[in-house]
Amino acid sequence: YAKFGEKLISGKNNDLSNLGTNVYEKQDLNIEIKEKKAKIYLNEENILETHYTKSIGDVVGFCFAFTGTGQINSIRLNQNYNETTIYQY
Repeated sequence: YAKFGEKLISGKNNDLSNLGTNVYEKQDLNIEIKEKKAKIYLNEENILETHYTKSIGDVVGFCFAFTGTGQINSIRLNQNYNETTIYQY
């Protein structure tokens, strides 16, 4: 699943295979949301793009789940309009 605002994109009805990647190699994931348009980039390649109409509010946390091997190396949350870093790990 991928969810943006009220829009839920199910892998049962949509091809989300581009979200799959080699877990044994470092990957760069970037999620860009601007004016209710969401884009997901994997290693600088745009792999998913969608629009939504109803915002669910500000980002208040992160949740990462792995089935098997997985590791988070770094995280950064920026405000696009002024590039202020809100959170960095």
